Amino acid sequence: MREEGRGTSFPPLALLKILFETGRYHIFPKTLQSERRYALKILQCVIFLYVVSLSTVTLGAEFVNEPIRMEHFPPYYYPHEAVVWAGVPIHWINATASPHTVQHDDCGTEKPCLFDSGKVAPGKTYTFPGLPPGRYSYHCQIHPIMGGTLIVEDPKGRVAHPQ
Repeated sequence: MREEGRGTSFPPLALLKILFETGRYHIFPKTLQSERRYALKILQCVIFLYVVSLSTVTLGAEFVNEPIRMEHFPPYYYPHEAVVWAGVPIHWINATASPHTVQHDDCGTEKPCLFDSGKVAPGKTYTFPGLPPGRYSYHCQIHPIMGGTLIVEDPKGRVAHPQ
């Protein structure tokens, strides 16, 4: 548990804390019978937490793209060919000590420029709301040697988390 004022506790743990602090459940059992009740209450709480965690995972199993990392060494964008879901936000994290960009290769041509991050500072993230299915090449405008490809797939009929 975290101390008050230093952040919030994970809600199920906060629930346990409230149950024990209300005096309804005693932390230190006084008799063998109360020890059994205590063990039963702990078991009930553990089962409750387990069920809550399963429902959270099931309900939260939406389509999520893994972030793409910008690095100082090849392949520079990791993964170099990132498989992502259509219409789901795509995140690039600058894990280097210098600024980089994420620019669609069609920018500056007659074709539409679908995404252009501008400078992404060290330790910062660029997020694009999502793309339709297809293949999209991109590069760093500051460091042209850096390049990558997005392979955007349609999530219909697929299992979540392609990577």
